[in-house]
Amino acid sequence: MAITRAEAEASLASLSSDIEGMRALSAVTMSDPALVAVRQIRDRLLERQRMYQTLLTLFTQLDAADVALIADGHPAVPEISVAPEVFDEILAKLESLAGTADNFTPRASVVTVTVGNPVPK
Repeated sequence: MAITRAEAEASLASLSSDIEGMRALSAVTMSDPALVAVRQIRDRLLERQRMYQTLLTLFTQLDAADVALIADGHPAVPEISVAPEVFDEILAKLESLAGTADNFTPRASVVTVTVGNPVPK
């Protein structure tokens, strides 16, 4: 199941108050084990916050790439115009490369088949 942008935004918003609560709680006098636990929870929430922020950044980048591709004519690949002599040179190189394919032959695969003794029906 994928997380939507709306879910990530809502989760990020709710984390902020939880993180602030853990920061406030860590300033209260308490035993060392309790303080360690509060800090661990706070650190875990901060890590989750960073993950949501990263996801939202990626959503934004994805949207920008989508817009750019559509503006570039997706799904068609744009063509470029070249001078006739440049086109002729490229075509000659392609034909030369295609001609080199004649120097190769496909290697035959070796298949071994073992047949057992015939069994009467």
